[in-house]
Amino acid sequence: MLEKAAELASALGARLAVEAIFDAIQSGAEAQALAAMVRLAGVEPSAILVSPRREFKTRPSNHLPNGERPIDEIVQALRAVGRACPIGAGTPSLFTEFNRNPPTGNADFVFFGNSAIVHAADEQSVMETLTVYPAVMETARQLCPGKPIWLGPCTIGLRHNPYGEAVAANPGNNRVPAAGTDPRQRALFGAAFAVGVAARAAETAAARLILAAPTGPFSLLNEDGSRRPCKPSMPKSLRPPASNAIGFRVIGQAWQQLPFVAATRSACWRPT
Repeated sequence: MLEKAAELASALGARLAVEAIFDAIQSGAEAQALAAMVRLAGVEPSAILVSPRREFKTRPSNHLPNGERPIDEIVQALRAVGRACPIGAGTPSLFTEFNRNPPTGNADFVFFGNSAIVHAADEQSVMETLTVYPAVMETARQLCPGKPIWLGPCTIGLRHNPYGEAVAANPGNNRVPAAGTDPRQRALFGAAFAVGVAARAAETAAARLILAAPTGPFSLLNEDGSRRPCKPSMPKSLRPPASNAIGFRVIGQAWQQLPFVAATRSACWRPT
């Protein structure tokens, strides 16, 4: 799978970023396992995004589960096994989880995501979520001074639900709070929402902006390969620059396609 990710990145003229989910029990051994997988695939990631598996579910502030290691220990272990690319520390969940347990230590950057339908799914509520980004980014900078921020995925639906067993079921493809799929993600509304997030990211100087995915619920493409409005409706100034990055996630020993598209600070939008 990682080799295929590298091929896709090459075809796009992109760089390969890897989001690595660690058990955070034996930092050294887990870092060595990731390094071995990368070497075996013959690729060199442009960045590694580090998250402990505990980040998938909410937990009290400043709480480290018994037997688990701090995130900075994993970052340092990756550097010790020869990973020279930038290494980020953060959460695959929402800003609320980042705020409760912000990463500490010497990561090169930090990251977190957001969803527009955690509490409500009507059109007005979705668009009103755009107003929170300046405060969110300022808080993140206070929590992690001097760290570049990779913002996203910032999507309408949820990648996963840190507050329950799973995202809300949505078999009718309706407007459902906390759902993983939302019909507006693939519509002009979703494109307008993405432009709004990009504008907020530009205002707040996000280092990277994650808006969409190559495939899946947050894809830039429909099942038949046709483009969704998010891409063609983007103003030219906000379309992906040449220095893109395609992202993939590794959980334990299994590679998964990573559902995010990231953006440069200057262009405010780019596939990761």
